[in-house]
Amino acid sequence: MLNIFNLFLFLLTLWFVFMFVGHDFSIPFLTFGIISSLVISMISYQLKLINNKSELLYLSLGFYHHFVGIYFKNFFKSMNLVLDLAVNRKSLHPTIHRIKFLDHYRFNSALLISSFNMTAGLFAIGLDGDEILIHAIHEDYFYEFDLLKNVMNLNNVNDDNLV
Repeated sequence: MLNIFNLFLFLLTLWFVFMFVGHDFSIPFLTFGIISSLVISMISYQLKLINNKSELLYLSLGFYHHFVGIYFKNFFKSMNLVLDLAVNRKSLHPTIHRIKFLDHYRFNSALLISSFNMTAGLFAIGLDGDEILIHAIHEDYFYEFDLLKNVMNLNNVNDDNLV
């Protein structure tokens, strides 16, 4: 999923964050960040640390719509989970679930794994063939996750046909 352009954008964004935190916005500092990001991206590409496929998924509006939606939907649910774990008001019964991931979907399985990982109480622990292993802190968290809705959203992630 990572390509040279995405790596460059990530490094440049990180550089902008450092400039913002350090309160040092200057042309030489910005130029150094752009050149450093470009050099690191090119070296990573030459060492074959990143794919050469041109996947511009991170520029797709559907990508951000899906993951920002998951984040905001689960923010208070995550805070509630933290309080439950800290205060031990609720007894938890961890479970492992297997999700069969079929190849006919138009998205990478890593997107579905990320959707699970951003959901409160769920964590993808691995791939076993065409199955994703999901750890749930309590089985209620797993059954509250709307798998069909997330799969349909991920099929529409590429809404502007950049990939």
